[in-house]
Amino acid sequence: MAAAFGGHTDSIRELLSSGAVVDLAAKDGRTPLYVAAFGGHTDSIRELLSSGAVVDLAAKDGRTPLYVAAFGGHTDSIRELLSSGAVVDLADKDGCTPLMAAAFGGHTDSIRELLSSGAVVDLAAKVSI
Repeated sequence: MAAAFGGHTDSIRELLSSGAVVDLAAKDGRTPLYVAAFGGHTDSIRELLSSGAVVDLAAKDGRTPLYVAAFGGHTDSIRELLSSGAVVDLADKDGCTPLMAAAFGGHTDSIRELLSSGAVVDLAAKVSI
């Protein structure tokens, strides 16, 4: 988890080769892939996915790695997650999608990437922002 948070891809590789569990989650459900996506660490994301990380494994709030990458405006990370099969419109527990997260932050390039991958524009969230 700590290596993923810092984007330390070589350390991730070493830990995984020594038997670390790729999808071991914290109490709130965040996984190494989630924290790598949150930080926009695309190389670390790629390493975790190639080691078997589940691309759409959500934290307890329903937020996925794609959602947090979109919230941070990490377009390259978004692209990597989508190319690995992430569901573009998978909403969190409040009904917010990655597209909504990118829009909230004003991340135009991320919005374009999500739309080009089929994100639905008019999904309604359960909560007001």
